[in-house]
Amino acid sequence: MRFIWWAQKIVVSSLKQLNTMHEITLEFHECEHEGDLDHYIDDLPRCKVISTNINKSAEIGTVVIRVHDRKKFWDEFRETEAYEFLK
Repeated sequence: MRFIWWAQKIVVSSLKQLNTMHEITLEFHECEHEGDLDHYIDDLPRCKVISTNINKSAEIGTVVIRVHDRKKFWDEFRETEAYEFLK
């Protein structure tokens, strides 16, 4: 009986970790239109895009994303072309 309780705790803990999403807001400069922002979004690794916005006069694109693993996201994102345009 004690083993079942212990196994359930492990499963519940694992499920909580899987369901934990971290929200990150990214701002990109030199973003004049949706095409620019789409290019930056295509470079984003392992994430779910929640919302996007472009301020055309300021040439800034904003993307809100959710990720499971912040460190892994940033490690992979640093290797992309879009990272250079991060504000």
